[in-house]
Amino acid sequence: MKVEHGVCTHVGRVRKRNEDAYLVLPGEHLYVVADGMGGHAGGAEASRIAVDSVAEFFRKTESAEDGTWPHIATWIHDTHACRLVSSLQYAHRGVVDAAWRQPGGPMIMGTTAVAVFFVRGQAYIAHVGDSRCYRYLGGRLVQLTTDHTVVEDIKRRYQLTRDQQASLGSIQHLVARALGGRETGDVEVDITVVVPSLDEVFLLCSDGLTNELTDDRIAAILSTTDHLQEAAERLVSAAVEAGGSDNVTVVLARFVEGDEDEDFTPFVEEDTLEATTLAIPPDEGSRS
Repeated sequence: MKVEHGVCTHVGRVRKRNEDAYLVLPGEHLYVVADGMGGHAGGAEASRIAVDSVAEFFRKTESAEDGTWPHIATWIHDTHACRLVSSLQYAHRGVVDAAWRQPGGPMIMGTTAVAVFFVRGQAYIAHVGDSRCYRYLGGRLVQLTTDHTVVEDIKRRYQLTRDQQASLGSIQHLVARALGGRETGDVEVDITVVVPSLDEVFLLCSDGLTNELTDDRIAAILSTTDHLQEAAERLVSAAVEAGGSDNVTVVLARFVEGDEDEDFTPFVEEDTLEATTLAIPPDEGSRS
């Protein structure tokens, strides 16, 4: 099997800069979306540090026979889960270190992150914050991650309806967990493992997509084309047309039949609608 992908990002209609970043490592079948905290000055830098750090960590551990070193999450006995979770822990430390090195003194820098790592017939999904991962097959869209937000915590505790959730206003955007932020120790990373079906699409996105489009609308757009790059561009365009109140980034990945792609060249990009699969170069109380 091999994995196809499509990717697209846009600054939106309101923000002056794109604080989202994404990473595609085709040789590792690793895909990441990071959404820098818009309420802090270092949002764009934080997201870029996060994806760069994940890429660096995967390079360092590419040939490591030992499933622990230099992994951080040594309590996880599944080697692949350990590697993915550790990469986000490593990214968290990178963002925290960068915040402390700022010329004007320490500042709060934070970013969400969601990643999917396909290996040995399984999909490992790790995330921190409110960037999401979905799986799509046969017209059905299923959310695999749970948002780390203040509202989500309240919703789970008090069983809020969608209308009640909407009435909470600005606190809907308060992230309860992030890479960097105010947490200087290790950050808790959620990990999920699923077995993907052939031709099943995995969608990674920043909340700029899900704040503008319902799950039904996302599924409807995915049903219009089998071409992942085209689907990614249609999703982003629809979110921008629906309001574009935030940066929006979409990465789509799908298992298909064929030989594995051994290319290990990373592709990290932001603020473009022309990303292509054919030319693959390289806190609590926080807002995203």
